[in-house]
Amino acid sequence: MGKFFLRAIVSVFFSVALQAEVLQMETRGVNGISDDRNGAVAFTGGVIVVAPGDERRDVALLIRDGVVQDVVAKVPAGYRLVDLKGGYVYPGFIDYYTSYGMPELKRGKRSRFSGPEILSPTGDLATNANDAIKSHVNASDLFTADKEDAKILRGQGFTTVASFNPDGLARGTALAVLTDGGLPNESILRGKIATHYSFDKGSSSQFVPVSRMGAVAVLRQTYLDADWYSKQNPKPFADISLAAWGSTKNLPKVMSAFDWKTVLLADKLGDEFDDQFVIRSGGDDYMRLDAIKDTKATLIVDVAFPKAPDMSDPFAAEHITLRQLKHWELAPYNLARLEAAGIPFLITAAESKDKFWPNLRQAVEVGLSRQAALAALTTEPAALLGEA
Repeated sequence: MGKFFLRAIVSVFFSVALQAEVLQMETRGVNGISDDRNGAVAFTGGVIVVAPGDERRDVALLIRDGVVQDVVAKVPAGYRLVDLKGGYVYPGFIDYYTSYGMPELKRGKRSRFSGPEILSPTGDLATNANDAIKSHVNASDLFTADKEDAKILRGQGFTTVASFNPDGLARGTALAVLTDGGLPNESILRGKIATHYSFDKGSSSQFVPVSRMGAVAVLRQTYLDADWYSKQNPKPFADISLAAWGSTKNLPKVMSAFDWKTVLLADKLGDEFDDQFVIRSGGDDYMRLDAIKDTKATLIVDVAFPKAPDMSDPFAAEHITLRQLKHWELAPYNLARLEAAGIPFLITAAESKDKFWPNLRQAVEVGLSRQAALAALTTEPAALLGEA
């Protein structure tokens, strides 16, 4: 059985009685002769989903000291037996697009009439002149475990997430972390797994950029500046943002898009600098499947679907467009259309929150295969994390 990480990362759907039995096993202290079987458990009598499309019955899942060992037909000596009673064990889900454990984003006040534009970075660090370029930020430096959010994520099945600070055009690096709610030095798996970008300048109080075209211009200029800066020896000045941009250029790059148009815009920007973005889409990719497939990008797609338009007020109903109605109708089909078109994708719960499971089931009901859904939550994000 593939190990996504060095710890056992499994979502087990137990009966209430079995949960109590496992809890008792975990909390039982050693009194007298030590019994190593407390740390060695064999789950039997259930269905072990080893990988998408690979379900095994009449086998046992072996876990020792929190680490998945193997899936075997015969349990070796030294393991405590736990009967799953027909339950299923799935690989733990991985959400590649979260802000778990990150500080709350506070947007600065800005007005085009508040005075002259700020031409130097704010704060005490030697950062880029544009405050929206935060490539020097490392999520691992900001991370604090949130037990309540961790509980919610694990309740949805997510045992591991990639987390980043959602602030700026260049947002710095993301980290991989377990959702066990434990101490950061034990929960963090890797500190720098990807770099993040967007067309939203975030908390920057500077006026520039003021448009999406301006955001693209700043990103293009920073690409050029970082390349130039990396070639200077000695450096003519200190800029930790440009230095970080260059030092992390080989990490996977994730771009946040708003809709299918900005998906294509993001890919065009990446192509200019020989970068292939992983793109967080807006959920309307079905509108331009051929063009999106041509980007060769892996998409990160939420299962957050629009609410049904309120048609109770005839006057308000007049302002609801056919486009809105069609998107409400077709959004649940988006993942199925991506699968049919052969476009690679991951699934995130970033926006769907408590609607994640109902919406995911709805996506399966209208055509998304169970195997593709499970792969988009396990093996595909694991590959991007470098833990395939």
